[in-house]
Amino acid sequence: MKSRSTASLLCDCSLLGQQAATRRDQRLAVVVVGLLAAAPSIAGYDGAFWHQWSDGKAEVDTYKLTQERYGEPREGVVVAIVVTEPWSASKLVKDDGAVGRDRLPVLKLHTLKSFQTGIYDYHLSTTAFINLEPLQNLAPGGAAKLSFSAQEWCGQVYHEITDDGHGSSEVIRSYFPGESVMRPLTREEEPVLVEDALLLWARGLAGPALPLTTSTVRFQSSLERARLLHQPVERGAATVTHVVGNALPGHPTGWDSIDIAAGHFERTDRYRVVVGDRTIDVVVEQGGARRVLKVDSAASSLELVKSERLAYWQMNHQADVGARAVLGLSPTPLTQD
Repeated sequence: MKSRSTASLLCDCSLLGQQAATRRDQRLAVVVVGLLAAAPSIAGYDGAFWHQWSDGKAEVDTYKLTQERYGEPREGVVVAIVVTEPWSASKLVKDDGAVGRDRLPVLKLHTLKSFQTGIYDYHLSTTAFINLEPLQNLAPGGAAKLSFSAQEWCGQVYHEITDDGHGSSEVIRSYFPGESVMRPLTREEEPVLVEDALLLWARGLAGPALPLTTSTVRFQSSLERARLLHQPVERGAATVTHVVGNALPGHPTGWDSIDIAAGHFERTDRYRVVVGDRTIDVVVEQGGARRVLKVDSAASSLELVKSERLAYWQMNHQADVGARAVLGLSPTPLTQD
């Protein structure tokens, strides 16, 4: 989102909703489900969605992080960015210049984790591009692309899964022996909950549909988990439970309200995802933007600290460093006194 004028950026973002609505009128819905998460019996990307997400800004959320690594809990920070962008179906990248049927809107979730393990740092980055309208065999709510990269003192790795509406593929590049690969992937026949898009799914912004009570869905584990454990991405059945006004097992009664770093939230929605021996609990605010307030699992936990809507890509001057405090972020080590 750099090297664009303010006017053109705002124009692109505000037009996305209008262009999506026009294309929906011109195009028959596609009901074949793609590999990555598509399932869309979700509420849909209607006028209310575009009113919130076509204002020329991104939602920037910061979280306190506790990450398990090498058998110990590590404290850190997560920055999660949610924004709509124009997407090229042929290039599989954000492309302001894409036109016609090659251009469609996506909702991007970009998360950056930073934590230390002893003397050295870990930086983990995951991006999920969620399709907002049908394209070939990829339905709205499905992931057009998932990507993950890790940088730490030992080296770096990259993992990517893409779906262009015709087929899916996987690319891994790693400094570990035997892990690098480039191959096609088999499509799932059922809707899939993609862990890389969990923060969007819990808000009803990615498929499959949120459960009213309890349901069983197909589940795909995160690229982060695959690379940190040096194993393939896992797919299988998961049980998803929606809890409102009651305590989840293992938590105090009255867990409907919550006090976290971001403040007091009186009403929340709670979702529990159980897949194999793993359990993931997600707490979402009721009403408003339905931001994710808290995530708990054995591997990591997140707690919301700050949330702002910002055109952050314009805030790249030295004078903007002070704005990090608005997000609860300290200056980077290289800018500290």
